[in-house]
Amino acid sequence: MEITEDVIRDLLPLYVSGEVSSDSQRLVQEYLAQNPKLADSVETLKEGMLSIEDVEPSHVERLQVESFQKTRSAIHRDNILLGFAIAYLLAPLSFLFVGSHVTWIMLRDNPLQSAFFVFAGVVCLLLRLMFRRKHAL
Repeated sequence: MEITEDVIRDLLPLYVSGEVSSDSQRLVQEYLAQNPKLADSVETLKEGMLSIEDVEPSHVERLQVESFQKTRSAIHRDNILLGFAIAYLLAPLSFLFVGSHVTWIMLRDNPLQSAFFVFAGVVCLLLRLMFRRKHAL
């Protein structure tokens, strides 16, 4: 069976990328030794090939990274707001054990400040809810 140039051209992309079997590689090399014009074009093809490191990440991969970073930022903001809400809501409930009874420190000493802390805690919870709905966490 005679090997035509078309068969060799079909094998060239695999040959250049190194994905052919040893028999096919030997066949292509023998043919290229007989056809220097085609051998020159193969060398040009090899020089123009890019390695995997040269290829820029695809648009989809960039979008995935951006989405991951936005989600991580949203979760971080959500956790911070939850932490502040808990702290503000629990601060007015601070107490001391005096003898056999409980003394509510903030409620007793400064009820207006207690109301402000509760208000700030509710605002943090509402902001958290608003961000969660906006970003669908």
